[in-house]
Amino acid sequence: IGTTKKGIGPAYASKISRNGIRIGDLKNMDFFEMRFRELTSAHMRAFPGLEIDVEGQLEYYRSIAPQIAAMTTDTIEYTNEAYDTGKKILIEGANATMLDIDFGTYPYVTSSNPSIGSVLTGLGVSPRKI
Repeated sequence: IGTTKKGIGPAYASKISRNGIRIGDLKNMDFFEMRFRELTSAHMRAFPGLEIDVEGQLEYYRSIAPQIAAMTTDTIEYTNEAYDTGKKILIEGANATMLDIDFGTYPYVTSSNPSIGSVLTGLGVSPRKI
């Protein structure tokens, strides 16, 4: 079992710990900056030797925030509206059940739920719509 410590595992760790930054946070740069500073400070304390150019990263995020905001939407509303208007929805499910964190061959699993259940929790659609 290995990890790059740069992918989905750390992202899910932040999600479960409820200390992460979400993409929608870029819509409020004051809040984003506060959270980013808190998180980078905590990570640099937790991982001695880790150096993060906080000001440089914040400058970068300020520069892309308008582009990201234009591509950010409420996916629950978006997906259900598409379904309700008869559109076809393609759902990607890489890895499948045997790598599912809950149902897979633990500990040889990924950090997510790449099985059918995540359609319900990840997209926010009713089981009646599957």
